[in-house]
Amino acid sequence: MKKITFLLMALCFCALTNKALGQSWNIGYPTSTDLVAMISGDSFNYSLTISGSGAMKDFVTESAVPWHSIRTNITSIVINTGVTSIGNYAFYNCNNVTGTLSVPNSVTSIGDYAFYKCSSYTQTLSIGNQITAIGNYAFSGCSGITSANIGNAVTTIGNSAFSGCSGITSANIGDAVTTIGNSAFSGCKNINSLTIPNSVISIGENAFSGCMGITSLSLGNSVAYIGENAFIICNGITGTLTIPNSVSYIGNSAFYACGGLTSLIIGNSVASIGENAFAYCSGLASVTNLNINPQNINSNVFYYLNLGSKTLNVPGCALNDYQNATVWSSFGTIIGNEQLPCGTDNIETVETDNISIYPDPVKDELFIKIDYPIGMFEILNLQGKIVIKQYSNGNSINVSSLPRGVYIIQIGDFRGKFIKE
Repeated sequence: MKKITFLLMALCFCALTNKALGQSWNIGYPTSTDLVAMISGDSFNYSLTISGSGAMKDFVTESAVPWHSIRTNITSIVINTGVTSIGNYAFYNCNNVTGTLSVPNSVTSIGDYAFYKCSSYTQTLSIGNQITAIGNYAFSGCSGITSANIGNAVTTIGNSAFSGCSGITSANIGDAVTTIGNSAFSGCKNINSLTIPNSVISIGENAFSGCMGITSLSLGNSVAYIGENAFIICNGITGTLTIPNSVSYIGNSAFYACGGLTSLIIGNSVASIGENAFAYCSGLASVTNLNINPQNINSNVFYYLNLGSKTLNVPGCALNDYQNATVWSSFGTIIGNEQLPCGTDNIETVETDNISIYPDPVKDELFIKIDYPIGMFEILNLQGKIVIKQYSNGNSINVSSLPRGVYIIQIGDFRGKFIKE
């Protein structure tokens, strides 16, 4: 009797799985018939093929994906040329798909959770030069990927896009990326070196938290915002860490427990350093602060460091200010270096190709010294969010509506920074 029951159950299972073979769904957007998804293969090894021309619809949840109930039987996904976007949740938790993930050059965007926990993908992930955006959690949990090459058209890496991709040893970030989202590479513990390109403006909270394998870190010269916990417990980083002059904000615990650092250079535009930013950086022997105005910092910024045994280098013109500033005055040796630049303003106006901005700081009207009409421009906050985007035929921009703070203005290839009073 037990044998008969087992046989009947097996037959029912085969009937259900075979029913899926040859099944197809229209998944295009806005026209559903533009893209077709089809199942082929055998009962235990399905191949899912996406074909057609156009964008894929965004699914509201993983359960809304038509092949969700059979996802564990899918071992191969083929995305044909012609597909222009991969929708939200498209291949969510298809964790038995093996081989190399291949995204055709026709694809320009990858949605939220698109390949979430596709953990059996292996080898290199290459994001083509046509893709401009990588969604939140797009590749999160894809632990089999060994390297990620992010193309030169991508401008935004979404929140947690590669979080938990513990197999990645190399992450090459394209030189068009301006925003690295919160937790974008969190838990990628085997990345061994990291270069943030000059295009990046904002590094989100927890962006590289727990990336303990990083031994060298280079921050690009456009980074303005380093979020809370951005590099927390990246204790493999050794040598000197240079915070570029473009940075104005360092979040709480940004470099917490980066114990391999031996020296720190803080750029001249850094205005805010969060609590515990460099706490437990036990290897630090010296700090150079290029800001002529000592930042007002909490005593726990350098928590667990015996500052009395450390050296602080500052611009010669600011020596007296640092000797009388809270926390900074606690350094055992404070050296005023006359070779370090002093100026009347922390944040220098950027000039490129005969373009400059003034006044800086500005209250109402920001003037642009330029040989032609401004045209299309964008103003971004330090989180990389566009707060003004419009067209101008003149040579000035009214910024009176902006709250006080530091902003980035983008005009063509020119990028400048200014303070709004």
